[in-house]
Amino acid sequence: MSFTPRSPATILKSLVAKVLARSPLNDLEEGSVLLHILASVAEEIGVAEVQLRKIRDTFLFKGCSGSLLDERASELPTGSVTRLQAGSASGSVMTIERQEDEGGGYATAQVMAAGATFRRSDDPSQTYRTIQDQTFGIGVGTLTEVWVVATTPGKAGNCKVGYINTVDSAEDWVISCSNAKPLTNGVDTETDQSLLVRVLAYLSSLAKSQPRALEYAALSYVGPDGNRVRYAHLTEDPIRPGYSEIVIDDGSGLAGTDRPGATCTGTVPHGGQYILYHEYPAVETIKRVVVTHTDASESVFGLETFTSLPEKGQVFFPAGVLTAGDVWEIGDQTGEGQQYRVFTGLIAALQTSLQGSTSTPAKKPGWSAAGTRVRVLPPTLQALSMSVHITPISGVTLSSIKTLVINDIIAFSQALAPGATLYVSQLVDYVMNNKNLLNVRFYRYGTTDPLEDTAPLSIYHAIRVDGSDIAVISAPEE
Repeated sequence: MSFTPRSPATILKSLVAKVLARSPLNDLEEGSVLLHILASVAEEIGVAEVQLRKIRDTFLFKGCSGSLLDERASELPTGSVTRLQAGSASGSVMTIERQEDEGGGYATAQVMAAGATFRRSDDPSQTYRTIQDQTFGIGVGTLTEVWVVATTPGKAGNCKVGYINTVDSAEDWVISCSNAKPLTNGVDTETDQSLLVRVLAYLSSLAKSQPRALEYAALSYVGPDGNRVRYAHLTEDPIRPGYSEIVIDDGSGLAGTDRPGATCTGTVPHGGQYILYHEYPAVETIKRVVVTHTDASESVFGLETFTSLPEKGQVFFPAGVLTAGDVWEIGDQTGEGQQYRVFTGLIAALQTSLQGSTSTPAKKPGWSAAGTRVRVLPPTLQALSMSVHITPISGVTLSSIKTLVINDIIAFSQALAPGATLYVSQLVDYVMNNKNLLNVRFYRYGTTDPLEDTAPLSIYHAIRVDGSDIAVISAPEE
């Protein structure tokens, strides 16, 4: 039976009818003392009924909002579901230039230490810092696609192309900087709707090992630099039972979040060894292990001999292949100096969170079930090029609005989740939020053929548009 609070007027009519039926009191003219008393009681009962409805609604999460939703979420088991705070904008967007040596050129290598900061010209209060050492090799004066993260969480850290152009704190020989791509993945404190989605996902994830649970864990994870996972989708491999991959993105595409792995070596102890360890999570499976035997001979083993678990940093050899005294090495994967690579940042941290820690299982038990593997991967970027015709309103020049439109197109594509289709109608709506635009049309690159909706090649692909892939064209003849 549904409950609908009554209005004070409805309650007053009921009270008046009861008084007339049960007592000799009948002075109910406008302004009478009795009517004022009954009206006050009716208003108080009306307030109480509204409160009762609120109490009823809170028994369903969908009826909660604001601090009440936070309170209900905190009552869930373990108290782990809390509103996510603002996430920092980040991405491999910076181009950094160093000063030439005294004799001219770049005859020496230089290392810019992690923690260098750069400032915005349009908002000097916003700064961005590097999270890894950056090496300028011999002969290299400019580094591109350097990863930075906003020091201020939230959308305030989002920035258009070219505005991060002031060196704030770095080595003296760093002379200039600029962001060649926009930053658009900074997010403010989680909304009620987003928190409600996660609460419902949590209730579906209590078994903790099914796909929905792993996606919930990814979407609730906050990275070491304050960045958050905005999209997560898990796919189970039908060919390899127990193996699944979860593709995540924070809006940046996570390009540039890997580095060369350290060369790992060891000596097989007495009794033999069948598990070798390397840095993890590796970007790809380990394909080559070099073993130097006690007689100084060398063997190179490949995937036909061992099994590689790149996300755990483990290589499994069959019993008896490695013998006491053998010296093994995992590093070069081609024999020509091509080192294996490992993920860093958000991907590496989430991988550890999902698979748990073998050294501290009580604190970090992980989310994946026994006998299963879950790999965290970035999306595969699917480039899309287009031509665009812009019609500005009267008094606005094409040159003044061109860059803004290109930035909006890039930002729209960066908001597409892996596996999501780019719908041209939605792109038009997004770009037309610019009040200085009268019309915009999208065409296939270099043609006047209308741009069609573009589907990703797979659920692993994220459609992205770069500034160099956008051409502004003249209006085609009707």
